[in-house]
Amino acid sequence: MDSFMQYFMINPVFYIFAGIAVLLAIAMLTMDNPVYSAIFMVLTFFCISVIYITLEAEFIAAIQVLVYTGAIMVLFLFVIMLLNLGRESDLVERSGPMKYISILLAFGILLQIGFAAKVTFSIGEKGMYPIEQVRLAGNTETIASLLFSQYVYPFEIASVLLLLGMVGAIIISKKKQE
Repeated sequence: MDSFMQYFMINPVFYIFAGIAVLLAIAMLTMDNPVYSAIFMVLTFFCISVIYITLEAEFIAAIQVLVYTGAIMVLFLFVIMLLNLGRESDLVERSGPMKYISILLAFGILLQIGFAAKVTFSIGEKGMYPIEQVRLAGNTETIASLLFSQYVYPFEIASVLLLLGMVGAIIISKKKQE
């Protein structure tokens, strides 16, 4: 536990961008306009990619920016603009007691997650890929070797699901054109 705390005391960039990411995520959730929410989500993704860089996972940071910020957020913005969504208050009526109950529930869940993380956090034993080996081989090589050996089945399932999504989008767009 001491090495964990020493690392994060030495690296204040992690704390700065983690705080900014949390604030941007809260802003994303509280915006009435869905376009502003999407913009705050993009900024949150950029902060998370900086956090990955501070953790020496440059490949994951690049994928975070390319996939989430580039592809998924463009898709979200297209959907928001095509559906012509207005302000959130036009879509859903906010009720007083449910709003406060949901805030209390969210706070309770966050407390439970924090408590569980504090209780179960440990550095653990060296695994098949200790940090020294990852640094020598490189982050990308380690991810690729795991992805195409140990996690090949989930990788193939994800690729089939993405293919089904693309085929479904093509079928839906063809039906609307006819």
